[in-house]
Formats: sequence, C-alpha cells, structure tokens
Amino acid sequence: MKISEPSSVLTLATRTLHDSCGFERVWLALVVPGKNQLEAKIGYGPDTEMIQAVFHCSLARGNFWDRLLHQFGPIQYSSLAKEGESGEMPTDFLTYWGDQSGFAGTLYAPNKPIGVILVDRGSTGHALTDMDFAVFALVLSQTNANLARMANKP
Repeated sequence: MKISEPSSVLTLATRTLHDSCGFERVWLALVVPGKNQLEAKIGYGPDTEMIQAVFHCSLARGNFWDRLLHQFGPIQYSSLAKEGESGEMPTDFLTYWGDQSGFAGTLYAPNKPIGVILVDRGSTGHALTDMDFAVFALVLSQTNANLARMANKP
C-alpha cells in the first residue's frame, strides 16, 4: 500500500492506534501556524465532538505541550489534569478528557515539531502496559519516518 499524502499517513496512524492497538481514545493535534497553540484535528473514541470543540491548548514556553513538542521520544503521563496544574490546559478540555493516564508523542516533518498524538484507555479502566507503550512508540516512530520520507521526496 503506497501512501503519498501526509494527511493519509496521519489518519492511518491514528486509526490504527484506535482500531488495532486497543486504545479507547486517540487524538491528533497539530500546531496552528502563527497562533502558538495546538488544535485537535483527528479523534477517535467517545466524546469526539465535544473534545474537538475544546481542544485548543496554548504552547506557552515551558508548559506541558511545549515540553512535549521539543522531546524526541514518546512519554507516559499520569494525568493531563496533573500535567496542566499551572493552568495551561483549558478547563473544558480537562472536563471531557478526565484524569486517566496515557501516552503522548510528537510528530515531526522533517525536523520541526508539527503536532502530537495522545492515546489512553479512557473509561475502560484497563491499565496501560509496557507492551502498549512499545506499540504506541512503534506506530509513532513509523509515522515520523514516513513523514520524513515524504518531506525528502524530490
């Protein structure tokens, strides 16, 4: 299967994480050029419409999102509410997102961060495992590799 559009790669990655990897919620948020914020673009799982409407997060220097965008590897977070205690996450977003642990990783094209992917188990109550993290990291790295390949194509 040959994919030639970055948007198709991003859609495939998020859908794979949701449909095949067992994550209840998967979100792709992209950096909005000139606005210094992240906005949700693709989401799978419960409450997608409500989350998308309120997922507009500032990229203020040093906040969770800014740190995540400038980190090269995926992370596990214990709770976005705890990560955003300094007020960097909109209250409406946290209301819908809840207090679950999850994984987050940065997307690059080719050498600058363009967005993040967030995944969790949502309301299922199933704990995240080391295998879940490995699967998430693999999908994220392959997505970034394909974005880099597309950017370097003549």
